[in-house]
Amino acid sequence: MGAGKSRVLTQKAWMVARAYPGVTVGLFRKAQNSIAATTERTFERDVVERRHLAAGHLGRNKSEHWWGLANGSRIYFLGLDPDPVTGVPSKVGSLDLGWAGVDEAVELTQDDWIMLLGRLRDPRMPWHQLAAATNPSGSLELRSRSFLQANCAQCHQPGGSAQQASWDARVTTPVALAGLINGGLSDDLSDPNNRVIVPQSPAHSVLL
Repeated sequence: MGAGKSRVLTQKAWMVARAYPGVTVGLFRKAQNSIAATTERTFERDVVERRHLAAGHLGRNKSEHWWGLANGSRIYFLGLDPDPVTGVPSKVGSLDLGWAGVDEAVELTQDDWIMLLGRLRDPRMPWHQLAAATNPSGSLELRSRSFLQANCAQCHQPGGSAQQASWDARVTTPVALAGLINGGLSDDLSDPNNRVIVPQSPAHSVLL
């Protein structure tokens, strides 16, 4: 069985699809041929439980790159290849996602992240999340911010439920505007020296 990042990402997609009937879930890489040969292959081999798939052709559509569950949910495996006419990934642009995951996050550009965040609007999900996985070859900043994006951005962003928190966990927000470095706190835990992150001072970095 696979035990790497792709396995974890596809397992989370499967869990979300099963837990929220009718929801649309998306897994993405930069190129369609890459996700079919890696992420989707891991999903088919290690994760999918066929007894939970819809019957017949509703269980899988290879040309449209989705798997259908008996509860009405769908999991798409798509690349972000630009359409030759429009210049944008047309298949992704038509989706309303409840949850999305990106394999090999270092492949994506800032515009890719912004586009995917804009697709997180499936009303059948009470919360939305854009998760990311990458190999350690990415920069420390990218890996750290990808972690915050996956685990914190559903609340820590403009309009999120963490209204009193001033920092923005979205990976697309420049560090200088994210309120992370020396960012103020709604509760300084009785120490005025505390901030979201204080460089070279883990003791005063509440996020750590």
